[in-house]
Amino acid sequence: MFLILIYLIFSTATLLYCQQKSIEPHVKVRSIVILSGDFDWETVLRVRQGIELKRVFKRAKIVVCGKYKRLLMLKILQNFGYRDVVVQDKSTNSYEDAFFLRGIKSKQLFPMVIVTSQPHMRRALHSFIKVFPEDKIYGFTTRDNLNLYSSFLPSGWMAVTINIFKDWKYNGKII
Repeated sequence: MFLILIYLIFSTATLLYCQQKSIEPHVKVRSIVILSGDFDWETVLRVRQGIELKRVFKRAKIVVCGKYKRLLMLKILQNFGYRDVVVQDKSTNSYEDAFFLRGIKSKQLFPMVIVTSQPHMRRALHSFIKVFPEDKIYGFTTRDNLNLYSSFLPSGWMAVTINIFKDWKYNGKII
């Protein structure tokens, strides 16, 4: 019984941490910023979600961020016919994703949607808001409930716990 209670507490806490702010229907999104993941499969999920968003926000620019997975992201996007992609290839973490985007036509990128995984979303949003405090930034997750980062698995709890500590370290807040 005790283990079930612990399981329910951790699963609920993880789900609450991973909630995202929805995109208002009238918003004219100017950019879809896809953040690279630690693993190829994670990055592929993010790119696929970015492509789905591009079909909704047809005029939005696609921006890929990440030093190590940018070629994978570009290859997938090119396979789907997206050639006009803005590349930010210097970053190695969420804060750097935002920081290095400052120099890339930054005012033309807002309002923007950040695409990342559920456990990573809150920290990514905090990082982008820290760098761009005056701009509209929305988050959109890969809705990856049935994989390694599921809120219902201990590995998902660990991913969220790590992101909470990183969020506190880099952004000074967790909520």
